[in-house]
Amino acid sequence: MSGARDFTELIAWQRADELEKFAMEIIKRPVLARDPKYCAQTADAAAAAIGLRRYELSQQAKANAKRIELQNNERPPKRKS
Repeated sequence: MSGARDFTELIAWQRADELEKFAMEIIKRPVLARDPKYCAQTADAAAAAIGLRRYELSQQAKANAKRIELQNNERPPKRKS
């Protein structure tokens, strides 16, 4: 099983993207469009879902890189044959 080559292949990002698109469709409805404060809050919240996932994923990637680096440093040096 291979990993994601791009963040857009991650299910969490895809769901956050779907949420943002859905929210943008909803706030275009006339009943909701009359309340600009609600529309702005909804748009900000939907955009934050993607931003939060990007931040979490970047933190996970950094932690994984550090873990791998530590594992590599713990290995004994290769002997020359």
